[in-house]
Amino acid sequence: MALLLLSLLLLALTGLSLGATYCVMFKQGLSDQVLMRTPGYACRAGAECSPICPNGACCQPNTIKNHCDYAVNS
Repeated sequence: MALLLLSLLLLALTGLSLGATYCVMFKQGLSDQVLMRTPGYACRAGAECSPICPNGACCQPNTIKNHCDYAVNS
């Protein structure tokens, strides 16, 4: 039984997730102070953040939560 569960877990992690799209949405109610650190961290870690810069294609709505969602998903 344990071998079957391990096999299914490995299959899910390797075979089925190829090309999958993940979407991270931040929890409602987090303070802006907590959220403001996230885009900077994600962008320094390699996220493509130019679309959320001023005049970028994804700058609107111009809220810290939306920019966090975009940066982490990027």
